[in-house]
Amino acid sequence: MGVFDVSQLCVHFLTGLFTVIQYEADYVVYKVMGTIISGGYETWVFVTVILAFNRFVLFCFPAREKQIFSSTGNKIWLLATIAVYALFAGIQASSKVYSKYLIDIYQWKYDYSYAWSRIRKDVVIYYQLGGVFVAWLFYIAVVIKLFRYRNEAGSSTRSKANQKLLIHAFVITVYCTIQNFLWHKIDVFIPEGKVQNVVLNMMWVGNGGLSTLLCLILNQ
Repeated sequence: MGVFDVSQLCVHFLTGLFTVIQYEADYVVYKVMGTIISGGYETWVFVTVILAFNRFVLFCFPAREKQIFSSTGNKIWLLATIAVYALFAGIQASSKVYSKYLIDIYQWKYDYSYAWSRIRKDVVIYYQLGGVFVAWLFYIAVVIKLFRYRNEAGSSTRSKANQKLLIHAFVITVYCTIQNFLWHKIDVFIPEGKVQNVVLNMMWVGNGGLSTLLCLILNQ
């Protein structure tokens, strides 16, 4: 997850710099940046679901945790993560999709003159919301389990450590839910314009630093 956090922050840093100096990058630059940030975020969603699934297995089926997330299992999850990144980044890098950063309104925007741009935009909406929905199902199951066996949940140091990990993953999912909702429905709260785009950009930047912040808070 940290890799995708950093990749997004690097692109946001560059777009912020472009905005300050009013630099209009060319096609290749925006193609590379779009591929990095788009592939990175869609994979970040996938990793968020894996985190939720890991917490679900650990709390609801602890005997299976070392099998599903064994050394071999983790390699499979890593390969799946790489495959998801390759899929989304590959589509974004193709000649069928293009998006660029508009320095005058602080916003990334698809160019719908490219054949797959609109389709890709619609697909990722359902992918992102679907990923959030699946993650919530896992956490609801975990919460039910904790309430049913709450006396056992806090009985050991290991359980308390696992609860910290649960909080970490849960907060990320909550943030991801809010972020994805506002990304697609922010017009309900803030009218279209620069202020709206600044709010969204700050949420993306916050997304990149959230995991690190949680680690610092939970491990004081």
